Amino acid sequence: MEDHGFTVAPRLPLGQARTGECRSASSPYSPDAALLIKACNLGHGRHYCGRFPQTAQADAVRFHVSESTKSLIQLQCILENECRPAGHCAIEYSKRDGAFLRKHQNAVIQRQAEAFLESYLDRATQLG
Repeated sequence: MEDHGFTVAPRLPLGQARTGECRSASSPYSPDAALLIKACNLGHGRHYCGRFPQTAQADAVRFHVSESTKSLIQLQCILENECRPAGHCAIEYSKRDGAFLRKHQNAVIQRQAEAFLESYLDRATQLG
């Protein structure tokens, strides 16, 4: 994993630092490195990014593996608004099928769940 400019690697919401295309607004955008470090990778877009939709239900999404068996991974998804809970959901992934059984209805949150799961599976493989 690259450090992406962090002095000390923090515990990041998606499991590791990410780059790429932002989809929080109506048109795709590629944030610069400073914004990635200050906002995007930490889940604090509302206060640091002018493109963040101010009417969004949540300004951060946190994921947690609530169950992992030989065949299934269940992710708990917590939506936050101003550092307070704003909703939750469960997302399920079939290890056997290599596919999500239950997805989030919001495509951006679903993509974040996929990124989190990718990081989780990478760490699990590294740990053996």
